[in-house]
Amino acid sequence: MNKLVISFISIVLLIAACKSKSNKQIAKQQTIADTSKYYPIDNFIKDQMKFVDLRDFVIHRTITKDSSESNEIIDKSTFLAEAAKVLSITNEYIRHKELYKESVFQDLSTASYTINYTPTDPGLSIQRMDVLLSEETNIIKRCFIRTTSTENGLTTVQQISWLADHQFQISQSQTINGKTVEEKSVISWDKVLDK
Repeated sequence: MNKLVISFISIVLLIAACKSKSNKQIAKQQTIADTSKYYPIDNFIKDQMKFVDLRDFVIHRTITKDSSESNEIIDKSTFLAEAAKVLSITNEYIRHKELYKESVFQDLSTASYTINYTPTDPGLSIQRMDVLLSEETNIIKRCFIRTTSTENGLTTVQQISWLADHQFQISQSQTINGKTVEEKSVISWDKVLDK
């Protein structure tokens, strides 16, 4: 009887040890896979914000709403507040990046790689992200983001385009009861020429 109990306990411990090792290997593989993919888009936006904040640029903002357009020079704090809107979206993506599928292709005509992220759940607000990387340096040349949301019958679609070291724009379209209002904000920065 004792031999039977000891044999049973040994078998249970052996199965548990094998299962534990298997789970550890799976977890390790998932960790490796998770850290090896998904471009750190949030870091790119943070670096661009620092790039402008640490330099003496003239920062322009052009707002187009329906058929009217306004142009102004803005200060760094306004620039940072506008850029923080984009950073907020990229942070949201990073928090839920496991819910996005990544695909990569090489574009020989532009000497770049395009990394595309699409949601596995169509209900997510970030509907698409495209990152264009330089073929030589693997540094972002341009980033595109598309978001959509519906709240209280108001559907909002945003298209964001960020051109590295030069400008970004946020185009927004809002539709309620069949009526659409469009607005575009372009923020660009130039070196101060008289210094």
